[in-house]
Amino acid sequence: MNLIMVQKVLLKQVLLGTRIVITTLDHKILRVNITEVITQDYVKLIHNEGMPDMNDPTQRGDIIIRFDIIYPLYLSITDDTFCELFKDNKINT
Repeated sequence: MNLIMVQKVLLKQVLLGTRIVITTLDHKILRVNITEVITQDYVKLIHNEGMPDMNDPTQRGDIIIRFDIIYPLYLSITDDTFCELFKDNKINT
């Protein structure tokens, strides 16, 4: 009853979050915000959006989203965009 999908994500999405758009079997559009840091073991569960139970059609499985992280082959250390991600944000107290 559960449906498993694998979503490819870039390193920027892994660190900063992303939104995934899913079309379900009954043609609903789901927009899933991922705000947590994504790791290789991270799984997002969407309850009651999977396959219906053949014995009880009112019961549905879940959609299980796993992630395939795409790492860059080369990243220049002088790349300003990359460096901005890791800039130390100090809070004035």
